[in-house]
Amino acid sequence: MRLKDLEVIVFDCQAAGSNPNTGALLEMGWMKTRAADAFDSEQISQRIEAYLIKPPADFAIPQRILKMTGIKSDELNHSVTPGAVWQKLRRRAQETAECNRLPLCPAVIHFSRYEEPFLRHLHKEYSPRENFPFQILCTHDLVKLLLPGLPRKGLRAVAGYFGQSISVHRRSRNHVGATAFIWHNLIHTLSNSWGIGTVKDFEEWLEHPPPVSRVRNGREYPMERELRSNMPEGPGIYKMYRSNGDILYVGKAKSLKSRVNSYFQKRSRHSEHILEMLTQAQHIITEPTETALEAALKESDEIKYLSPPYNIALQERERRVVFFSKNLRSCNENPCRHHNIGPFSTQKFMTSIAKMTELLNENETLSIESPAIQEILGSPQEFAPDEKCFAKGIQMFKEEFIDKTQGHFSHSSLLKLGSLFWKERLDERIASELAIEDLSKEDEDSAFELEAEEGTTGLPSWSPEKVARALKSIIRTGAHQARRARWFCRLSESTVAWDDKIRKSKERHVIVFEQGKIYSVDKLESMTKKPIPPGFAKPHRERQKNMDLRAFDRMRVLTTELKRLSAEKRGLEVCFGPQIILKDEQLQRILKWV
Repeated sequence: MRLKDLEVIVFDCQAAGSNPNTGALLEMGWMKTRAADAFDSEQISQRIEAYLIKPPADFAIPQRILKMTGIKSDELNHSVTPGAVWQKLRRRAQETAECNRLPLCPAVIHFSRYEEPFLRHLHKEYSPRENFPFQILCTHDLVKLLLPGLPRKGLRAVAGYFGQSISVHRRSRNHVGATAFIWHNLIHTLSNSWGIGTVKDFEEWLEHPPPVSRVRNGREYPMERELRSNMPEGPGIYKMYRSNGDILYVGKAKSLKSRVNSYFQKRSRHSEHILEMLTQAQHIITEPTETALEAALKESDEIKYLSPPYNIALQERERRVVFFSKNLRSCNENPCRHHNIGPFSTQKFMTSIAKMTELLNENETLSIESPAIQEILGSPQEFAPDEKCFAKGIQMFKEEFIDKTQGHFSHSSLLKLGSLFWKERLDERIASELAIEDLSKEDEDSAFELEAEEGTTGLPSWSPEKVARALKSIIRTGAHQARRARWFCRLSESTVAWDDKIRKSKERHVIVFEQGKIYSVDKLESMTKKPIPPGFAKPHRERQKNMDLRAFDRMRVLTTELKRLSAEKRGLEVCFGPQIILKDEQLQRILKWV
């Protein structure tokens, strides 16, 4: 039989945990296919059978698993028992084996070390008197033999290498389609590159696989060296694409040539998601800009427009800016008379501070319920401390930082306290000579993650001291975000000027902003009077109305770039009006706080 005519079942399962004895199956999916058939994504999707599995009665699916898979609670109402799904799969396996006139059904799985234990567990549980019906064929193992130099060999990376994208959610239907696509391509590779055309040839090849060729540096990138080498020297943005034309990533650079080629240097150490991206990237285009600042702003806008899967921080997704009421108890996407605190790109810190204010004003003996703890810490129930631990932590925080003679405590008091916490952290960073611009990002990333100990696996470990530190971090970050909100509104109507990097040049770069967008870009002689921003007279409330997510992110990016220019001593000036121009030391002091 020709290998292309071999009918196989492509299988995938999703589970909470990797051990079938302790975890729980969430979903199973499969389809029958032959490599000889034309691969049509829409038709393939219609042929896939996928079933949500009813979890054990006492098993709670972790929130992180639900988020990773995208499974909604109402979908579980249509779930079926694992035994019923196994019987369906077993019948399909029998039909496929009979079609091939073979004793076992070929089961194609990507990274079968995960799925095979679940299949064997189901077999042992529901049909123990019969032989295991599958011959497992692992596409991950085949890729290691056929494409040893690929930087990453996971399902998403390999499917993208061959030119197919996968949804961000880990669902069996998506993974079955991607695995089938990989199988079709691998069979064609075996035929065209190795001359393996029959099932017998394939079996012999698997029994005596060729030695894996050693790849220089252990990686072979699919993007042609000539393409990535012919880059412009100056600043700009670059866009990486799959072979099918799908956008993968948008990046910015002070030097496009240096930045792009840094991905492919021998000693480059990249994170897993970058290596996964580079496994798929086969084409790149660049768009030069006059300055690195313009490149950074353009990158932010392009990410919103194109939604590349490997740009995370600046994507829109479900992000929205919000404005809070004065008591922080309600928020709205549009500023108004009642919601005039903001903009904020997340609700969590202000919501936490509002709830914390309520607790700090309650009777000390009042018990603190679990929902309030989760609301303050932003942690799902399984990751939150228990009520007793949290109560001790908040009492510890009150004793150290709250003035008992103050009487009623307000959220503005907490924000003032947050500014003191920020100064404390600022002094620590200055003492340790670390970059100031990293401070705000670290706080945003870590404020809700202090509960997890380094190197800890499983559920996080809490103590009252950790609770107190988490509260301190939340207040510090909330106060910082409130300052930034005011700064961003002000910056949205401004003129920014700085020296050209060429020391002998008498020209200065000038960008004027209006409504949080670039209004004009120019290069002027140093002595030329800088243009006044057209919206300099707008009141704060009017500026808030123009601060949508795109304007918010532009001002965030602009602030980061201002910090860089200030550190490079480029003669930075920010003009807010005819008589309001910030320079040098004054700007340096302000930028440390925003």
